[in-house]
Order: sequence, then structure tokens, then C-alpha cells
Amino acid sequence: RKKKADDVKVVFFGPSEKAFSSNDSDFLKLFSILKDLGIVTIACSGYSKAHDLDKAIMDLSTELEDVSETIPRYVDAGYTVMTF
Repeated sequence: RKKKADDVKVVFFGPSEKAFSSNDSDFLKLFSILKDLGIVTIACSGYSKAHDLDKAIMDLSTELEDVSETIPRYVDAGYTVMTF
């Protein structure tokens, strides 16, 4: 399982960022799996600050970035974008 996730990045933006402060056990369990696999997690700095989520997001060791720059950078580097 770990080998298949060697080079995965997960970018949270918009309403999905609210899950970081929800204490939702399902989200936290899945998020823990991402971190255990060494998957890089990033959240939108603009949305998180506008909705006062930045501390909760950073507390879970997630980087805050301007994802309007992050996503195109990953696409240019050859990553495939999946949304759900």
C-alpha cells in the first residue's frame, strides 16, 4: 500500500477545509492514514484565513499555500489532478 502512495499530494481547498476543525472522527482517521503514508497535505491559505481555520489546519501538520499557484505548479510538474 505504501509503495502506491510514494508521490501523492493532497490539496484541500474550499469547504473541505472545514473538516480540519470539525473533530470528525472519520475525517481524522482518514487524514491520519494520509500522514502515516507520508503523503504531503496542503490547504488553501486564503480560504483557511477567511474562515479562521488556519490554526486547526497547521495543528495537523498541513502546509498553507495559495493553491491558485500550487495546483498549476503540480500540473506543470506532471501530476494528475483528481477531484472529489
